[in-house]
Amino acid sequence: MKKLIFGMGISVLVPVLFVSCEKETIQKVENHEHKKVDQIKNGNNFVNPQNDIGELHNTILEEIKQYSIDHDLVLDQEQSFSFIQDFLKSSGYENHLTFEQAHAEFENYNQKTFNDLLIEYKNNHKISELQYEYLVNLESGISESKNFGEFKNHLNDLNLAISIDYFATEDERQQLFRLTSIAEHSYKFWISTYNMYGNNLNKKGGKIFFTVLADVGGGLLCAPAGPGGAIAGATLFSLYTRCCIVGECSWISC
Repeated sequence: MKKLIFGMGISVLVPVLFVSCEKETIQKVENHEHKKVDQIKNGNNFVNPQNDIGELHNTILEEIKQYSIDHDLVLDQEQSFSFIQDFLKSSGYENHLTFEQAHAEFENYNQKTFNDLLIEYKNNHKISELQYEYLVNLESGISESKNFGEFKNHLNDLNLAISIDYFATEDERQQLFRLTSIAEHSYKFWISTYNMYGNNLNKKGGKIFFTVLADVGGGLLCAPAGPGGAIAGATLFSLYTRCCIVGECSWISC
C-alpha cells in the first residue's frame, strides 16, 4: 500500500515539475523576445557596452603618435610597450601581459591570416563556434565596407545580433563587444591617419584592412590578460603592423 501511495505521489509530482520548468523556459524566451523587439526598434542607437576599450586604444595611439612628433623620436618596440603600460595604469586598467608575450603573439599572428587564427582558436576551443561565426562576420565587414559609414552600419547590425543572441553567454557577448569596439575605433583612427576618406576603400584601403585586422587579432590573442591586455595587444599590433607590414615606421621601429 505504501509503495502504491509513493508511486502515485511521484506520478503527480513529475508532471507538475515538468509543467513548472516548461513555464519558466517559455517565460525566459518571451522575456528575451520582448528585449529583442525593443532593441530592434532602437537598433540605430545601440551603444557598445565596451566602447571605452576602443576609445582608450585610440587615445594611446594618438599619444604615441604625438610623442613621436614632439620629440622627433622613433620608439623601439619595448619603449612603445612601456608607454602603453604606463598609460593603461594611469587609466585604471591592469595589464598582466609582458612585452615578451606580446612580441611572441605578434610573431605568431604575422605567420597566418586572420581567418587562420579564428579557425585555430575555434579548433582549440579558445573561442566558441558562436564567437567564430560573429568574428568571421566582423572580418567581412572590415574587408568589404567602402567607407566608415558603411562599416558603422555593419557593426550596428552585428552588435545588435550579438546582444539579442539567445544562445550567447554574457562572457561571450562582452568578449565580442570588446573586439567590435576595437575594430570600430581602429577603423576610424587609421582612416584619419592614412587620410583615406571617400568611397573607394575596398580598392585602396589595404593599409587599413591589414591594420584593423591586426588590431582585432591583437585584442583576441592577448585577451587572456584581461581588458588591459586586450587593449595593449591591439595597440601594439597596430604599431607593429604599420611598421613591419605596411612599411611606415615614423612612430616605432620594426
